[in-house]
Amino acid sequence: MRSIYIIIFFVSFNLFGCIQFGDSKILPERGSSDYIGVRRSQYINITNKHKYNTKEESVNPLPANLPDITNERRIALIIGNADYFNMDKLSNPINDAKAMKRLLSELGFEVLEYENVNFKKMNKAIDEFGKRLKDYDVSLFFYAGHGMQIKGYNYLIPVDGIYETENDIQTSSIYAKKILDKMKCKTNIIILDACRNNKFGRSRGIEKIKGLVEMKAPSDFLIAYATSTGEIAIDGIAGTNGVYTSALLEHIPTANIRIEDMFKRVRIEVVENTNKMQTPWESTSLTETFFFEVQK
Repeated sequence: MRSIYIIIFFVSFNLFGCIQFGDSKILPERGSSDYIGVRRSQYINITNKHKYNTKEESVNPLPANLPDITNERRIALIIGNADYFNMDKLSNPINDAKAMKRLLSELGFEVLEYENVNFKKMNKAIDEFGKRLKDYDVSLFFYAGHGMQIKGYNYLIPVDGIYETENDIQTSSIYAKKILDKMKCKTNIIILDACRNNKFGRSRGIEKIKGLVEMKAPSDFLIAYATSTGEIAIDGIAGTNGVYTSALLEHIPTANIRIEDMFKRVRIEVVENTNKMQTPWESTSLTETFFFEVQK
């Protein structure tokens, strides 16, 4: 009976926001310190049990001739927001941003990385990123932090975002489509590890909606989400990386696999590591074959 109780309790909590193992500040008040310890142990055990084994996964056959990516011009904008003024702080987006910067730099990207940016600085970073893209073949945008959908539109929330009404969110946050409109390279990749619930309930006359909504990918785009449409992503154990970003860090450096197959591996690992509570999602319209790493 105890295991049944824990499952029901966890799902009910998932309705209210971003889950962070090991951060007692956002757990329900009825959760004791012993309960928190149990959840941390369960997460660690699940992660260790389900380490991805490439031998178990069959992927699409590789092209006869792997591309030469030596001269491919790559640029990435990375933003990690954690220290929010007006909503729950997050444990791992800064770690996620730093780790992604290191990894993408090793893979030939010029990386622009920002941490804990306010509305003005976040807008400026996106605008400057857009101005530079004409000189590159591949553009990548990675965001870790709070995000939500309002009336079918996605918003990424800067650290000073105001969170009292839907109108506040719309006027003090970044409309996600702005980033799509800036990216005009041959290959464009957007990765959103955003996990904040829309907190407004019907009691305030505003419909409660969870997570992000899927954006239709324009031509030559791949848009990746930490979890499926309308659901909540797990932040992971404090002081490490988010569950989704951890899987990205493991699989992005894998040589000689197409980006679509790489994200499939990420999805399998996240699904297993979260006991099927989180399923990453992609929307793609890529016309070029893209590899993060090629080794001949």
